[in-house]
Amino acid sequence: MGWTGLRLLNRTVAETAQIAKSSEDFRSRTMEVLCLAFLSSAVLEFFASLSIAVLAVYFGFSYLGELNFGSYSLSATLFSGFFVLILAPEFF
Repeated sequence: MGWTGLRLLNRTVAETAQIAKSSEDFRSRTMEVLCLAFLSSAVLEFFASLSIAVLAVYFGFSYLGELNFGSYSLSATLFSGFFVLILAPEFF
């Protein structure tokens, strides 16, 4: 039924109100989804940045010879450190 049919049945005001209500409901649900999506992506980005910083500190101290934890009698090479730091953002 088109706009002419709605005018003939005197339903234009009611249908306009229904469209406005549906649009507002859709807007509020969309904003709830976006709010949750942005919050979860911010938390994931924070933990990814934190873990990359921990890796950078670990490799930095192991290069200085101050940290021997987890080396298993092998020292970390510069190539392995750069390789892990380059791949860490892709992992997260």
